Amino acid sequence: MCAKSLDLFRGYHMRSLNNASDLTTKRGIELEEVRKCIIWYDTISDVYDELYSNEQMLKYDIIFSKLFSKLPRNLDVVLDVGCGTGNLLTYLIKMGYWLKYYVGLDVSSKIISIALRKAGYYRCLTDFIVADLAYPPIRTNYKFDLITLITVLRSHYNVDIIVKEYLSRVKDGGFIVYTVLHSRTLRNGDPKYEEIYILNSSGGITYVFNSDTNLISPSSP
Repeated sequence: MCAKSLDLFRGYHMRSLNNASDLTTKRGIELEEVRKCIIWYDTISDVYDELYSNEQMLKYDIIFSKLFSKLPRNLDVVLDVGCGTGNLLTYLIKMGYWLKYYVGLDVSSKIISIALRKAGYYRCLTDFIVADLAYPPIRTNYKFDLITLITVLRSHYNVDIIVKEYLSRVKDGGFIVYTVLHSRTLRNGDPKYEEIYILNSSGGITYVFNSDTNLISPSSP
């Protein structure tokens, strides 16, 4: 781990995931939901890209077409929450963005191991963290040019609390991008859609729009 990484994580004390009421109250995600996500993504890690890569790339096209004129091509620090196998890193580099430092966070250690292998192909300083998004092991005073939570949040989470936490970590002039899945489960017959939000560092909404329903994979937990 490099000096920049040590500065990012220094002074952080890990919180236990065993206190379910604290987790739900302070961060709006039930512990059981976190555990289900760990099991699900560990289980499908070997076929994750086959299931989700094309879907995510389409979402990135939608999002960054809106951000193209606002986001600088040179990005100092990017935080990708729910990074999966690092597809956002791949996308940004292929689209001509220059990243000085990329941090990926995901709850699945098996998914992260794949992301680490893929990141080795790029000339970019990277760190990958296995952690619950409710308690990111990152110093609270560390700021990012861009923070993304894409296909991570669901409407039954306390989205406002989560977004407020991450918005406080965005640099002046930076952006946070997050999506909200509106269906408690994607396996029933309920209507399914995904809202995409792009906020600037002051919390002002730059864009809010719905993704096409067919971008949402039916195999999500």
